[in-house]
Parts: sequence; structure tokens; C-alpha cells
Amino acid sequence: MKVVVHCKTEQEWDIATEKLGYKWSDATNWDFYKEDSCINLNEVYYGNTKFYINDNYTILSFDEWLTSLKEHVIIEETDDDLYYLIELFKKLNIR
Repeated sequence: MKVVVHCKTEQEWDIATEKLGYKWSDATNWDFYKEDSCINLNEVYYGNTKFYINDNYTILSFDEWLTSLKEHVIIEETDDDLYYLIELFKKLNIR
């Protein structure tokens, strides 16, 4: 199944990249497509939503993807994204 996660913010991009263990040659790859950025879950690749729609990929929102991983997400207390994830979990009613 061809699946990508749509990252509407650079913070979502950074979290998804870290959780997937992906390394990009350019640390600011989110800047290429900004709010249309998608990260491929099948291979270390990224593109924009239009490309993945045209290629019949399933596009998960960041929230949907994170919800599907909720049991596997490891958060370190020193992580700058901790507050963001806690607020997201509250919004999605994930405990």
C-alpha cells in the first residue's frame, strides 16, 4: 500500500522525520513544499500532495498518522516537541 503523511507545519515535518528515522541531505527540506509537504512511509522520499494524489497514494494527515503510532511514540522529557505532542494528544483525546 502506498502511503504518505501530510505535514502542514515544519514542526510536524520535524517530528515525522525524527520518528521515521529519516535523514535528509538538506536539513530544511520542508521549505521545498511547505504546507503541501508529504513524507513517504514506504521509502525515504518526500514530495508534495499533488504528486501523491496523482500517483494514487493514501495520504494520512499528521494527526491520523500519529494516532496510528500512539502506542509506539517515545517522548523524551527533554524533547522540544513534548508540549506540542501533549496538546495534540489532548486534542485527539488520546490517553
